[in-house]
Amino acid sequence: MSSDQSINLTESAFDSLRNLIKSEAGITLGDSKSHLMKSRLIRRLSQIGVSTFDDYYNRLQSDPTELREFINALTTNKTDFFREQHHFTFLRDTYLPDLKAKAKSGQIPRRLRIWHAGCSTGEEPYTMGVVLSECFPETGWDIKQLASDIDTEVLMKAKAGIYEEEKLNPVPQDLRQRYFSRGMPPNQNHFVAKDSLRERIIYRQINLVGPIWPIREDVRFDIVFCRNVMIYFDRSTQINLTNRLMRKLKPGGILFLGHSETLMVSNNSFKSVTHTGYQLIPSNQMEAA
Repeated sequence: MSSDQSINLTESAFDSLRNLIKSEAGITLGDSKSHLMKSRLIRRLSQIGVSTFDDYYNRLQSDPTELREFINALTTNKTDFFREQHHFTFLRDTYLPDLKAKAKSGQIPRRLRIWHAGCSTGEEPYTMGVVLSECFPETGWDIKQLASDIDTEVLMKAKAGIYEEEKLNPVPQDLRQRYFSRGMPPNQNHFVAKDSLRERIIYRQINLVGPIWPIREDVRFDIVFCRNVMIYFDRSTQINLTNRLMRKLKPGGILFLGHSETLMVSNNSFKSVTHTGYQLIPSNQMEAA
């Protein structure tokens, strides 16, 4: 019986598969990513009894379930609690207190909408949930978070909200005790997000490069996280996605990108408020400028 590694990923099969992942998910794989693709897909071929990558490509043309598995396999999911801490510090110390002051004076309703576009296994929305709970201990606020990803497997993990103890290391001990519960045997080395965090989060599969997002047309967000997502897209896809995200922000809303990403827009609608954090300038301020 031959090893899975003996299955050769030919240049033509690699081109076909990388064109497919780009068209389906926007992910761009350069010429040097052949080994990466093979290492991520080889076990899947064995599991479904396919002997060549060409046959696998043909399978993907007529099998939506396998196409989902293909996308899941080639999606990179790296995240942590309180990753890029400066974003949460800005929200805690500047942006959210400003919203509270405006709501208190009657300028805006006590309503907050946040979108995590590429939430992976959920550490980011749960981190934001902790920040929100600390900043809004009072009742009377309507707060909801939308957490989305194209990868169905990581969405299931995020919704479960169960994490190994070492994953909670970035969470201060007092916050860990308030917002996470230790699992019961045999999962005593795991922590589970409490209902106070979970009840504000809605999970949904969304393909960011898909033609239509399953979000109501009239919904606008105060905060959008799209961090470490665009690094996998080519420039034209980055520009198109940024413009689409901009249209889903409220005036004055914040867009957060990853630490190595650059804002890609065709106009000067944003101002920088923290490292890779950008505020959508209200149209009346743009006209005044």
